Amino acid sequence: MAPESSEVLLECVQKRGELLAEIRDGTVEKRDLTDSLPVSRSTVNRAISELTELEIVRERAGDCELTLYGESLYQSYRRFIHLYDKLLAAKPLLVNLPSSFPFDYDVLRSATVHVCERPDPRKPLTALHSRVEDGDEVQVLSSVVMPATVELYYEQITEQNLTAEFTLSAFVLEHLLSEYPEKTRTVLELEHTTFHTIEEDLTFELVVVDGTEVWFGVYDERGRIVGAFVADTSTAIEWAESLYADFRDGSSPIASSRGKFDMG
Repeated sequence: MAPESSEVLLECVQKRGELLAEIRDGTVEKRDLTDSLPVSRSTVNRAISELTELEIVRERAGDCELTLYGESLYQSYRRFIHLYDKLLAAKPLLVNLPSSFPFDYDVLRSATVHVCERPDPRKPLTALHSRVEDGDEVQVLSSVVMPATVELYYEQITEQNLTAEFTLSAFVLEHLLSEYPEKTRTVLELEHTTFHTIEEDLTFELVVVDGTEVWFGVYDERGRIVGAFVADTSTAIEWAESLYADFRDGSSPIASSRGKFDMG
């Protein structure tokens, strides 16, 4: 048999996915497939013949089972579909990021995606707040100011001794000093907080909690949050810490001394 192409295999597994799902649970009699699937016996026979020819299925005395090759193809296909489902769920986030954004799509595989939609449009921010409240240390990269989040960080830092490193757009820190002067100066003076400023105006916000969990939110061109995802895999942590470090390494540290602030 001539070697099959990856396109042929993908089309076949996609087309025969329901049948393969029935077979992969164990050895199945061909006649049982006709009973369990909403297709005719002739359709099942054609499908089994095709899958057998491709060595995805092995048929013996009327019984069918997946070969190891077939099982591997099916599992790969299911992972492929799972990633596409995640990409579809994250579409509101991804379309608001530049095409050159250094995103690792594998981060989404085990992520929980939250979008701002009814009946709970605050779900992305609720996910952020719950993780910050449970954390001991955060790294925050942001170009936005939300009153509820300002209060969250202030309370956690001053009352719960949350260790925090902020890398913020310069105009964000200026806004905080203007609109929340007392709270901002209090936090700036604490030993367990560190501030850096960047010149970039970001369309996303990144929060790494305790080095074990990532919250990644995306904002539209009007500064409104459209959604966020939460992930805790090693792939997600590695990606997030690398992204954060890229901006922090190019930032200007903010030093404080007796209430006077040096903004670089």
